[in-house]
Amino acid sequence: MRKAIKHKQAAQSRIGARGAILLVASLMVSAFLLSVSIGSPSHGWLGWLTLPPLFLAIRYVAPAGAAVCGGVWGASLFVFSSTIIDTPINASVGSLALLLLVPAAYAGLGSWLTRTRIGFSPLILAAAWIGVEYALAPLSMRFGLLAGVQARGSFLHAASGLLGYAFVAFVIAYLNGLFLAAVTGLRFQIPQFTRSQSKVAPRGRVVDHYVPLPVRVASDTRQARAPPLQ
Repeated sequence: MRKAIKHKQAAQSRIGARGAILLVASLMVSAFLLSVSIGSPSHGWLGWLTLPPLFLAIRYVAPAGAAVCGGVWGASLFVFSSTIIDTPINASVGSLALLLLVPAAYAGLGSWLTRTRIGFSPLILAAAWIGVEYALAPLSMRFGLLAGVQARGSFLHAASGLLGYAFVAFVIAYLNGLFLAAVTGLRFQIPQFTRSQSKVAPRGRVVDHYVPLPVRVASDTRQARAPPLQ
């Protein structure tokens, strides 16, 4: 069984040369759109379309390759944001190192979790993106990387003020994951917080205690009752 799972995962990792080229191109386009979103308030809506290529790499590429894809995405964002488009990101070695290492670590770890632990989970990937936002805080962007100018809108501005820009980034990342799952037909996983294989109490879930109760009551009501004693 384990060999079959590993063989299936290896087959999923073989995207081919053409697929690799298309994936790298999509990562660069994604980084360009995000840089435009950060640099131009009127194009802030582009920030909602930036993460599907990175999530695609996390889903279909092995951890080492996904880390490389994350590095390509971050390096492209640095080039576009520091040379072509006017953004708050400084053209410094420190900024380049952050944008290389942080997305690479995120994509590599996300690929490892996806393939060995939880499957493709937009919720977990969105929650992990909050760590990316905090790790990239030294870039000195007021509203973070992914939230960017999204927080300048009415509703998102209020949400950012109450819950922080990381919450806005979480929402955007989560919707991006759901979008990718819908487009590609992925069956994403919803994390289960109950232990289904407990040795102490295999029926310890709430549903096991309450589901049999109506059945027993129903079976008792169908039995014939004896006549009352005179």
